[in-house]
Amino acid sequence: MKMSDLPAGAKLNIVVKSGDKSGTFHAMVIKPTKNGVMTLFTDFPSDKKITFNREVVEVYYYRTSKSPLTWRGVGIGYEAGYYHISSKTDAANYNRRTAHRIAVKVNGSTMLNGQSIPGFIKDISISGFALIDREKRYNLAKGDTVGFVFSDLGYNFSLRGKVRRIKEENGTLYGCQLTNQNNDLRDYLIKRERVNRSNK
Repeated sequence: MKMSDLPAGAKLNIVVKSGDKSGTFHAMVIKPTKNGVMTLFTDFPSDKKITFNREVVEVYYYRTSKSPLTWRGVGIGYEAGYYHISSKTDAANYNRRTAHRIAVKVNGSTMLNGQSIPGFIKDISISGFALIDREKRYNLAKGDTVGFVFSDLGYNFSLRGKVRRIKEENGTLYGCQLTNQNNDLRDYLIKRERVNRSNK
């Protein structure tokens, strides 16, 4: 998929890396152009232009029923009040299985069949999460949908995913693929990883 094929209204995550620092920004496609799309960055001030020189830019487009798409080596310009993002290459499918997992180890509530059951989340990546059912109460199968609600580091999340793997690990572990997008998730994972490192 070419970046210019993105539909108007599509929501994107823009990851900007400079040295060992990175930031995630949220943008919405206004209209396609010849080589990319005109976007509105909801995180940027409307009265000031942000310039990008040597930063590395990646774009992620999360789709509801298909695997996410990613463009790397993206250019960002500014034109007529909007930011223009472009890429000379087609999108690649984002490999969920290689997504970096961050240990979370937080209690919360598992939402299952209209019920709320106390639960425990082991880890999260930008594309999925792992739940542990210590008392083996969930009785989930691959393809089942499950939700998990929790709070951590000032963030409140309501995750939803489909079970993709099941294994025995201090109970039953369910590896779930995220099916809903949360714009705060990447920022939370960066902060959680920093806290994990400081506690070692």
